Amino acid sequence: MEYQEILYDIFEKRGPKSLRTLFDVDSKEWHDTNLDVKVKFLVKMLEKKPIDYWTTQYKLQYQSTHPHIIKCIDKSIDVIQNHIKTKQAVEKTDLDLVVEKVLNDIKIETELGEEYFYSNIVFCVIDSIFSIGVRYGGVQNVIKNVASKLNIRPSAIFKDGIRQDEITTSEFLTLIKDWTSDEAAKELYKNNQRTSTSHGILKAAAVRQFLEVLADHKVERFEDIEKVFGNSFFESEIKSIKGQSSGISLKYFYMLAGNGDLIKPDRMIMRFLEDTLKHSISVDDAQALLFEAASTISNRLGLKINAMLLDNHIWKYQRQK
Repeated sequence: MEYQEILYDIFEKRGPKSLRTLFDVDSKEWHDTNLDVKVKFLVKMLEKKPIDYWTTQYKLQYQSTHPHIIKCIDKSIDVIQNHIKTKQAVEKTDLDLVVEKVLNDIKIETELGEEYFYSNIVFCVIDSIFSIGVRYGGVQNVIKNVASKLNIRPSAIFKDGIRQDEITTSEFLTLIKDWTSDEAAKELYKNNQRTSTSHGILKAAAVRQFLEVLADHKVERFEDIEKVFGNSFFESEIKSIKGQSSGISLKYFYMLAGNGDLIKPDRMIMRFLEDTLKHSISVDDAQALLFEAASTISNRLGLKINAMLLDNHIWKYQRQK
């Protein structure tokens, strides 16, 4: 906690005399200066030496000749220390609040199993597009429809710890090239949802465009994701797809593709954070906050927890409410 904040609060509640004696300030000079100058002076003094130093120094100097000053010093010290304790007890950071909420209300388990991972990045794109603004059961149905129609296994198989891609980006685009977006929505995805209720395009069309951008950047398999992660040109192309300007689907795609440090800041996650914090929060701040919360919780529980896993637990918790 900043000394400056503490001192302003003390002056407001008790007046400048409560600290003047402790720092041996000339009375007239102290009286003539404004509050900002007083605070800056005391902050400088406190930063030079700890409170205990000032207590010891002045008690030795005045204990025999000016016992009343000793009382004043003790009072000043009590004011500062009690104020610090009170402020620390009352004020909790956003990180404190989120960690406390998670530990109290959500059962945290170990890492996600392999069954949570898709067999190819195509399904990561489909999930990231179709999951926006809907119940997840509908997304699962879309994945099943595509897997069944094209005879593609949705769940990953790992060999020596490496995910074996079932199909590449270009191969999938070749399989669907003869379908228009309307036909793909009806026959492949069996879902006619749009990216937004206002002039949005079919999610089937958004998936195709997303995959075409990936193919243009030579991203065919999971191992290729590094080529585009954090690439501003790639990300601007994805965000230019109608309904993708927020970047939420892009973040979720990265997350599904294996970046465990990212979250999907959808309505479930944002509502959890805003209900917990009692104030609004930006998407970027939500990402940073859950990244830090995952690290803190991981250390406290002795478990390997990343932002993606924490996101998953919070999402399930919100879903059950």
